Amino acid sequence: QSHEDGIRLLPALPPEWPSGQVKGLRARGGFEIDLTWEDGVVQEAAVAAERDGECRMLGGLSFTVDSNGKPVDVRQTDGGFAFPAESGRRYRLKRKP
Repeated sequence: QSHEDGIRLLPALPPEWPSGQVKGLRARGGFEIDLTWEDGVVQEAAVAAERDGECRMLGGLSFTVDSNGKPVDVRQTDGGFAFPAESGRRYRLKRKP
């Protein structure tokens, strides 16, 4: 789900889908998202940026973010986190244990 405040991953996952993956979700701000979840919790996501700008993620989970194997600076926000995104780059979000 995406809106002006940011992107929320799996805000309304049906209990019938405890684990799975999806690719190619479109989000406001020019982002395409692939994600994998287990036991109803997002484990990893890939975010492809179509333009420069900040990617704001909402929700209570903590993730590390990297691009091409290099860490990306993450800024904590009210209700989530944000990171700078560059057009044409892909970012991997991995849930912290």
